[in-house]
Amino acid sequence: MNTHWKIFNIVNLICLTLVISCCGWTVFTNPQSIDTVRGKLFYAFIIVAILVVTLNSLHNIFLTRLYTYSGRMTLTRQVFFWLLLVVFAGVMSLFIYYTSLELYLRFEYMHSPYKRMGGVRYFKQFLSISVTGLYIIVAQSILFFKIKHSYRQKVKDTINDIGS
Repeated sequence: MNTHWKIFNIVNLICLTLVISCCGWTVFTNPQSIDTVRGKLFYAFIIVAILVVTLNSLHNIFLTRLYTYSGRMTLTRQVFFWLLLVVFAGVMSLFIYYTSLELYLRFEYMHSPYKRMGGVRYFKQFLSISVTGLYIIVAQSILFFKIKHSYRQKVKDTINDIGS
């Protein structure tokens, strides 16, 4: 496996760890009431974000293995790939949008130095999630076309070997 795709697998696991730790930290430090609509949406977003990032990370690790062995992507796998990519990009964009809004409000209305350090901690974690998420989205799209090209090349080589 190419070093680029090994790094891609590691970044997937880092993103998964960051999202789980960030969501867990948010739930434990700032629990919402489940009785309100806002609380239900909050926990639903947390659960969906963790599930989508977990599925995407595991699927990407599987796809790098598929690329290594010049495997073929079935139509079902391709549809799942693009659907998962769109949902992952949607979760990341919502995550980035609402966290930047939250950071703005925290920095705007904070007065104690302790709370400012919490804001910096939020900022570092959300920035890390944003960067890893954007890298995954770009590299995942490249991986799709690399797998298709690799499989076509393998088929051409096989046909040439038969013809010789």
